[in-house]
Amino acid sequence: MNTSILTPPELDDETAAKLNDFLYELLEAFESHYCYQILRHHRNLRTQRMLNAPSPFEDDEELPF
Repeated sequence: MNTSILTPPELDDETAAKLNDFLYELLEAFESHYCYQILRHHRNLRTQRMLNAPSPFEDDEELPF
């Protein structure tokens, strides 16, 4: 993935507003189309973090009860 910073060109007010509207519409269409895949990916990430989280009693020799 390219990590360089994108510097947008100078735009007049109307063009900037139209581009902004287009990008929001594009994002909405993208999210609508890939909604379940995005949700599934985030759910898998949460599950993986939970499985990899250390137990608070992992290093204790005795349980507190």
